[in-house]
Amino acid sequence: MKNDSQQEERLVWRLKEKQILYDERWLHLESRSYQLADGTVIEPYYVTCPNDFTVIVAVTENGSFLMERLYRPGAEMIMTEPPAGAIEPGEEPMEAARRELREETGYEAESMEFLCKIAPNAATASNYAWCYLARNARPVGKQSLDETEALEVFEMTRQQVIDGLRAGEFIQAVHVAALYRAKCKKRLIFKRKTIKIKWIESKMQVERRDILCILS
Repeated sequence: MKNDSQQEERLVWRLKEKQILYDERWLHLESRSYQLADGTVIEPYYVTCPNDFTVIVAVTENGSFLMERLYRPGAEMIMTEPPAGAIEPGEEPMEAARRELREETGYEAESMEFLCKIAPNAATASNYAWCYLARNARPVGKQSLDETEALEVFEMTRQQVIDGLRAGEFIQAVHVAALYRAKCKKRLIFKRKTIKIKWIESKMQVERRDILCILS
């Protein structure tokens, strides 16, 4: 453990000072000064500090996935992605996930399950994405979008999501990670296949026993 601790000490960048260069609703930018274990000083090092945000993999009562189509200015293209949105100051991530799902899609989920916490850009951004699985989502009202939001909500089947992941149709890395994490939930996506496989294995075992009986 001591060696591990010493190794970590050699890897850590020590923050010496920081200065806020810009601070408004859409952008918080800091200039930082770091010192490495060997004394090397790295400055200026620029870090953006946006709000943490949530990503919601929402599955409806009929097993479809809620998706959105919207324009992303950074990539300059229309993307397909799960519902997502910023966490307000002082707001719990799961509550933010529930709120964003309701506002963007008009759906509410029977249960909300934590999937993972991801650093979207750990090199130059300080925020995290909190990813959740929303089960048995159902429509409860109209969307309540911000004035800057323009998006289309639609449903995809399990197979369409899997095919989209394989084909690279989901572009943002954090959304791909959230969907793959949900994909690992066998009860959710592979329920039918798992039952079928178990039935086949059971049938094969019976056939083997029948063969052995005949041979004996």
